[in-house]
Amino acid sequence: MVVESEKIYTVSVVMIISSCLLATFFGIGSYMMYNESFQDAFVASAIGAVISCIFFYFFYYIFEHNTYNSIFELNSNIFGKVFGAIINLVIILALVIITCAILFNLSSFLNLEYLPDSKTNMLEAILLLTLSYVCSKNISQILKVNQIFVFICLLNIILNVVGLFPKFEIRNIEPLFNAPKISILKSIGIYVILSFVSYFMLLIVNKKMVQDKDILKKRMIISLLFSNIVLIGIIFLAIILLGKEYIALFRFPEYVGLKQFGLFNMVERIENILSLQLYYNAFSLLMFLIYFIKSYLPNNKLAKFYPFIITFFIYFITNFLFEDTMSFIMLVEKYYAYVILIGLMTPVLLIFIKMHFFTKLPK
Repeated sequence: MVVESEKIYTVSVVMIISSCLLATFFGIGSYMMYNESFQDAFVASAIGAVISCIFFYFFYYIFEHNTYNSIFELNSNIFGKVFGAIINLVIILALVIITCAILFNLSSFLNLEYLPDSKTNMLEAILLLTLSYVCSKNISQILKVNQIFVFICLLNIILNVVGLFPKFEIRNIEPLFNAPKISILKSIGIYVILSFVSYFMLLIVNKKMVQDKDILKKRMIISLLFSNIVLIGIIFLAIILLGKEYIALFRFPEYVGLKQFGLFNMVERIENILSLQLYYNAFSLLMFLIYFIKSYLPNNKLAKFYPFIITFFIYFITNFLFEDTMSFIMLVEKYYAYVILIGLMTPVLLIFIKMHFFTKLPK
């Protein structure tokens, strides 16, 4: 369901990674890393960022050389209808599970920190209703919404650093390499695997619609490096603010760190404003996930109702998979990385191998 008359500018494309990478780790990836390696999560994130940037090449190669309207159409053409359909189904199942996890994570954050008297499933319904409307728009409009969110988040990050600077305790990061080596390696693996979700979202865009293609690669590399540096910086700040004794105790340590915010002693409870960046990033990722699922469905008379149908099923699947926060944490820690590896990374590697070695690509 691609409208080729749409115009997408490079700045909108490169910002996909910026928002989705942070959303993938907030409350899920960072929580898992802190519990594995405590203050060494900073070291693990730095090493993981380097490795993940290497893997990004596979995603960008597919984006660069895909001449079809979507990755699903690409799979059907290069693998054949049967095997292509199987790969597409695996991708969709993974995207649905990831969508449910991000939705529950965001809803539980809002329930825990903002609306403790509200039920999580009610918050999910409100979020999905909003998302169904946004995802009924075309991809260029969705990218513009994400672009606005990214600018707001960058402003908030700058304010965070300025306001929290007096609270920094560099000694909280010491001693490094104190966690067992296996725990640090697990944290590195968590960073690398979870970053695949944000990189995969790049494939939602049809390159034929992108303007200024000649500068896209350069801007993409800058965005990739900048996004990973920002994420490493956030993990570092959370550690030096809370310390190894407390960093693993909180489900959302980034938000807890914001409660220490003080800018000239002028504003109280400002963390409720600044933490909106956490909400914006998660909302952006959910937009892309739902739109990605929508792009898999055939373009027919029901197409305009797809976002509402998808969000309806997402709501019930989410509540079926995750009964409460404890079950969510248990399932995420045990299976989430495998869902991403099997459902996203494995198809990407298969597509890359098929395109690079066995398919004659147009020049």
